[in-house]
Amino acid sequence: MGLTLSEHATEGWAEMTVSGRVTEAELAPILGRLERLVQKSGPIRLVEVIADFEGYDPGAMRPLEGADGHGLAQVTHMAVVCDRGWLGPVSRAVGSVKPVTIRTFTSHDRDAARMWAAGAG
Repeated sequence: MGLTLSEHATEGWAEMTVSGRVTEAELAPILGRLERLVQKSGPIRLVEVIADFEGYDPGAMRPLEGADGHGLAQVTHMAVVCDRGWLGPVSRAVGSVKPVTIRTFTSHDRDAARMWAAGAG
């Protein structure tokens, strides 16, 4: 499976793990869960753990069209956990054009990323 989501609603954050190729069939339900989490909790912080990302299948980004209508639009902080050097700068570039604070962490610092997302860092 390419995507999983662990919710920590009472603490105001969630953790999404990306592994392999992401498909539209996987992304759409994850975005739905994020939207429901935001409806319950308000804006959230997200830890995105990128394990072995291989890209998106054609059409996988379709659920992101009109992004203001789903939970990602309500992510205020995103901790990107990855060991691929090129993903950090790409993540920060996205953060420069979106209203989200992005910080990158290595896989060895996953606990620090979780603490940051929970508001303790």
